[in-house]
Amino acid sequence: MALISLNSVSLTFAGPPLLDSVNLQIDDGERLGLLGRNGAGKSTLLKILEGTLAPDSGDMVRHPGCAWPACSRKCRSTSPAPSVTTCTRSAA
Repeated sequence: MALISLNSVSLTFAGPPLLDSVNLQIDDGERLGLLGRNGAGKSTLLKILEGTLAPDSGDMVRHPGCAWPACSRKCRSTSPAPSVTTCTRSAA
């Protein structure tokens, strides 16, 4: 069962499209991992999924009762160079 679906989602800020006709389906029990270069649209995609940014075109369908957790890129740790484990634990 699809919890969230993106259908032909596109978004452009300035220049070429950041997201161009993206289709994505996240089913119950799946985990999502995003990899990409700086400026590739990873954070933008997460903002669309959490509902804080609207796409220029396309639509998002969310299963009733599905809550998307807010994602923060900032680690709450006070160490100068926190590890991934430290960030993961402080976000929980």
